[in-house]
Amino acid sequence: MSKLPAAGSKRTPAGLELIPSVLARLGRPLLWVHLGDGPERLEIVNDATWIILEPEAAVEAMAEGLTTTLDLDRFDRAEIRHFFAEHFEASTNYNSFADALIVLWEDQASAA
Repeated sequence: MSKLPAAGSKRTPAGLELIPSVLARLGRPLLWVHLGDGPERLEIVNDATWIILEPEAAVEAMAEGLTTTLDLDRFDRAEIRHFFAEHFEASTNYNSFADALIVLWEDQASAA
């Protein structure tokens, strides 16, 4: 098992040093995907697509959240696919993405 930070020491912003301890409590193989904690996280992760834990969550709370996430009946796969298609599928979002790039380029060109 990994060594936890000493009492009173600061955790890294992402709490990455806790990953081995959390995974050890699950007792099963798992691929850990860290999405970060920026404002974009809420665009990708919501209550319908994932379980959101506070950055300060204890190892036990993280392990419990992951165990709940791994419950096959926890999430509606069709809802997740719909959410992804609506927000991230290139065929539905390409034009708005291209428009945003054009505006960004125009703003930078006019500032120069």
